[in-house]
Parts: sequence; C-alpha cells; structure tokens
Amino acid sequence: MERRKENQNENAKAYLIPLSKGFAVGVVSFFLLLLAAAFIVGKIKPSPSVLSGLLIPVLILAGFLGGFVAAKSYGQKGLFLGGAAGGMLGVIELLAALLVSGAFPPPEVWVKGMILLISGMIGGYFGVNQPKRRRRKK
Repeated sequence: MERRKENQNENAKAYLIPLSKGFAVGVVSFFLLLLAAAFIVGKIKPSPSVLSGLLIPVLILAGFLGGFVAAKSYGQKGLFLGGAAGGMLGVIELLAALLVSGAFPPPEVWVKGMILLISGMIGGYFGVNQPKRRRRKK
C-alpha cells in the first residue's frame, strides 16, 4: 500500500516539473508578446476592434509555446501535458478577468481560455511528435 502511494507521488512529480516549465514559458511568452503588441499599438493607433483581434494571435502563440515546452521536456503524453499547460494559462486568464471586472466573466473571456487550452494541446502534440535530429559523424 505504501509502495503504491510512493509511486503515485513519483508520477505526480514527474508531471509537475515539465508542466511548470511549460507554464512558465507560456506566461513569459504571453508577457513578451503583449509588450510587442503594445508597442505596435502605440505606433499605429488602431481602432478598438483591431485590438481584440490582435490579442487572439498572442494567446495562440503563448498557449502553443507553453504546451510545446511542457510536452517536449516530458517526452510523451503531448496532448495531456500541452492541454494542462494551456489550461493553466486559461485559468489564470479567467481569474484575471474575474478580478478586474468583479463579476462573472463574459463569454469572450471563456472563448479566450478555450483558445489557450486548444493551442496548448496542439503545441504539446508538436512537442512530442517532432522528429529527432540525427547528428552526422565527422
């Protein structure tokens, strides 16, 4: 019985490190992409409808990078780890919207959370199924 609990703890730790790496990469990439988007917006002064459309590629790239790194560092179960990393980013986004608005988040926020989840899953898929590089002998 104790051996089973030890194995479960080891399995949880094995997932936790790659998942936290992917989450950290997702958060950092989201922040850097938002800074780049803010710089672009500051230069061209677009309409408010363009601002919403500019956030979607930022979310897709951040979720993809987070899922890619999480699955790549674990080496298998790409959809699961990528989805978990993207889902964690989505939950953080939902909590931020809840704190800012003080009310239940509107449907647009839920859609953006789902975009993070799905792009994380796609990134995880590509992180695991990336072909191995072969080194040439000199």
